[in-house]
Amino acid sequence: MNGGIMDIEQVKSTESIVSMKRLFQLFFKPKHFFSDFKNLNRESTYIFTYIAAMYVFMDRMDSQLIKTQTVTGGNLESYHWFINTWIKYWGFSAIASIFVAFFIWFVYGWWYEMRLKWSGVENQPSLLVRQVNAMQLCIAAIPVLIITIVQTFLYENYEAAFLAPEVYSGLIVLFFLVYSCWVSYVAVKTVFNANKFALFWFLILPLAVYVGVIAAFIALVA
Repeated sequence: MNGGIMDIEQVKSTESIVSMKRLFQLFFKPKHFFSDFKNLNRESTYIFTYIAAMYVFMDRMDSQLIKTQTVTGGNLESYHWFINTWIKYWGFSAIASIFVAFFIWFVYGWWYEMRLKWSGVENQPSLLVRQVNAMQLCIAAIPVLIITIVQTFLYENYEAAFLAPEVYSGLIVLFFLVYSCWVSYVAVKTVFNANKFALFWFLILPLAVYVGVIAAFIALVA
């Protein structure tokens, strides 16, 4: 994953983005976090890309489970090989996410870079663009992983967790999903000084897509 040559600032930097202070800033003071971003050691961004990949893969699998559940009236037998034990769920997710991480780095990163160009940002290192993209994705990814880890200790398997009637985890995930759009907008304005069109490409459009997906899901299960 070498989306560009590592810039001089990153080589000289010694403070890593992996610290409780920096993670706190990412979630609660994103403007502070991204104001310092270029001056931090960002090599560990690849770890956050993998975390984002875990989240993306889990989300896609949940979508498939929901579709299957709707079509079959609740029968998830075709996915028992994956969801009937936590070892299988975590193991397969961990392996599959390696490949998803490359997709996020190159394809998601490319889409992020294109939106930056449409927001007046030119000639930025592709590496930096992909690093910013990975960090904003983790706003939604980290809470999902934490919730799933907690569920591992509360439920017999992922199927039980998926079918559980509680709604709090879903509301938490939805909140951070929406919040990640705001953080992404703050990031491109802070790191790249994107123009006014960034409001559409990084905030309004993603929110509209999420609203559309939620509306489609409600229509599907209604």
